[in-house]
Amino acid sequence: MDARADASIVDRVGEPTDGRDAGEGGDAGADVDALDEAYADVVDATDVGNVDAPDGLPTGSCSTDFGCSAPTPRCHPATHVCVACLVGPTDNCSEAQYCDPNLLSCQTGCKSNASCATGVCSADHVCVECTPGASDACPAGKFCSPQFSCIAGCKGDAACASGKCQANHDCASCLSDLECAGGRVCSTGQCLATCSPTPNCTTGFTCCGDHCADLKRDAHHCGACDTPCTASQFCSPTACKPAILANICDSPTATVLLDGLQTDDLASATIQSGLVAACAPPPTAVAVAQATSGVIHPTSGKPVAGGGNMAVTAGGPFGQLLVKYLETSGLTPLYSYYDGMVNQLRGRGNGEGGADPLVVDALQTSITDSHSFFLVETVVDPPSGTLTLIVYGISGSGTQAAAWYFVQKMLPVRASLDKSWYVYEWTDQDANQQPGDADLFTLVASSP
Repeated sequence: MDARADASIVDRVGEPTDGRDAGEGGDAGADVDALDEAYADVVDATDVGNVDAPDGLPTGSCSTDFGCSAPTPRCHPATHVCVACLVGPTDNCSEAQYCDPNLLSCQTGCKSNASCATGVCSADHVCVECTPGASDACPAGKFCSPQFSCIAGCKGDAACASGKCQANHDCASCLSDLECAGGRVCSTGQCLATCSPTPNCTTGFTCCGDHCADLKRDAHHCGACDTPCTASQFCSPTACKPAILANICDSPTATVLLDGLQTDDLASATIQSGLVAACAPPPTAVAVAQATSGVIHPTSGKPVAGGGNMAVTAGGPFGQLLVKYLETSGLTPLYSYYDGMVNQLRGRGNGEGGADPLVVDALQTSITDSHSFFLVETVVDPPSGTLTLIVYGISGSGTQAAAWYFVQKMLPVRASLDKSWYVYEWTDQDANQQPGDADLFTLVASSP
């Protein structure tokens, strides 16, 4: 019992009753009885060997930890029974122990990550390297296996250049070995088993070192093993070729990316049908929404298609994610600029004083439904080897004019188009606000 509580009660018992109590019919004996009861309550609350049950609870019950002592110092809030420990951060167990939720007793094992010198605390209270899940604490390029160890592979979509992590922890359309699990390596955009020391490549692939490669479209092994294409080349079915307009029919597949803007998507359809009609043999051409294409990352626009599949975009960086990515990454020879008053197409740092040279510098008021400028351009993304055909105008009508001119005037003479980009000015001559043979198309600039 607390000595101070004991002394306080004794002092009060020893006090005489004052005259007011006696004069008003107060009973000094009753006062003493009340103090005796208070004294007994204090003794009961502190003498755990003789606990009186809290009001409404069976004898032997507790209401707080003060009613319990070792070896069962905790009062269970639901059962009101004294137990050895309670599950939670203050479980009354040592750092090397945890409170078993069934036994409510301290058992050997970690209680939290802080209990582990390295790694994390598993649900079984064992210190392990990691626990499976999106936040598994494994470094980039690894995920937590069911055996609680970090192994190579993707843990979620964010770990993949394509934005798609598959159920087996391989990235769809991989760009590096770090995007593959289970000992597989990135082989021409897909995760496959290594081919060393025993070559085991599937039909159409050749063993180059320990990677299977499709020599018809692999930018690192184009035409032959260890024959990489340069940053301005793409891999055709026969060899690396310059990314110029003359070679756009050398890609066996073309994926037209739709950005959902009506003008751009109409222009896309024009280009798709034009490629199929003009190229011999015609490419396998499909049109898909850009976010679900598998050709680019669905939010960043980073290309992942690789060689053999030309990405086709109608529309500028406002709507086309791939165009925005290529321009902002500095991979295109030209990029667009607009400040609300002036529309520009700029080059890359070769102007006076190192400034980006102006190819087009047009006031917004000069861009109408009957007058615009447009760009036709080919560019390669070196990390993936993806060839992209870019066609867009400064305005929606300019994009329509660009698609028409590309199909009607450029594709038929593509063999002579030995540049990577061309910029034209379009003026509607017959006032129908549609591109056609009667209109004026003037070449502004072009370059390798």
